[in-house]
Amino acid sequence: MSIFNTQNRIIIAIYFGTKRLTDPLLNPIRNFLPNLGGIDISPVVLILILYFIRNLLYEYFYLGIPI
Repeated sequence: MSIFNTQNRIIIAIYFGTKRLTDPLLNPIRNFLPNLGGIDISPVVLILILYFIRNLLYEYFYLGIPI
């Protein structure tokens, strides 16, 4: 059973495009995290890392522009 229609070429192109964009960022996190039995929390960890970097840059380089 698939979540989306694998016969539609546009859906396949979107899927592989997003996979090619996100895998270089998510694979190192996946290698670092322990196996949780099929649950992938690497996107959550990546979002938390990006929020931390954003807030760190905001604190150091605040230019009066609200986030």
